[in-house]
Amino acid sequence: MIQRQVNSSVEYINAKPTDGVTQVLNLTTSGGSGGGDTFTITPNAALKAALGYSGTATAAIAYNAAAADVQAALVALCGAGTFVCTGGALPTQVVITCAGTAAGLTIGNFSTTNSGGVTSTITTATAGVTGSFRNWVGDAGLKVVNRADGTVYENYGTVTVTAWRPLDGVNPVV
Repeated sequence: MIQRQVNSSVEYINAKPTDGVTQVLNLTTSGGSGGGDTFTITPNAALKAALGYSGTATAAIAYNAAAADVQAALVALCGAGTFVCTGGALPTQVVITCAGTAAGLTIGNFSTTNSGGVTSTITTATAGVTGSFRNWVGDAGLKVVNRADGTVYENYGTVTVTAWRPLDGVNPVV
C-alpha cells in the first residue's frame, strides 16, 4: 500500500508508483446451433463495485454473436464506453478490452452462464492492475517523489491508466 503525503504541489510516497494495466479478456464458444443457444456474462464483483452499476449479468447473447453484439450487451450492463470488443463473430474468439472508466482496474475474471447447447468460456489474456493515484485530480503529468530513494516520477499515462517514469535530475519542490 502506497502512503501519500501532500506537500505543496508534490506527492510524497513510500514506494515506486504502480503503473496501471488495462484488462483484456478472450471469449470463445463451442456447440450451439439454434435460437435457444445463448449465454450471459457476469463481470467480477470488483468491477461492479468500481463502476457502481446495478445489474449482475448481461442479457442473453447468441452463441454466434458478432463482437459488436457482445460489446452492446456489456455496455448495456456496465455503462457507455466501458468495453471495446473486437474479433468474432463467435465461435471465433472475441477480444474484450476494458475501456473508459473500466480501464486500468484490477478486476479479475468474468464468468459465463450457458443455456441450450452452447459452451462459452472467458479467459484473462492480460490481468488488469489499478495504478497508483488512479483518477487523482490532475493525474496526467502528476509528479510523485519516492521517499525511499528520492526519485521523482511523472505520470505520462492517463487519468484512468497511469504510467510512471522516473525524471532524471529533477529535485522535488518542497
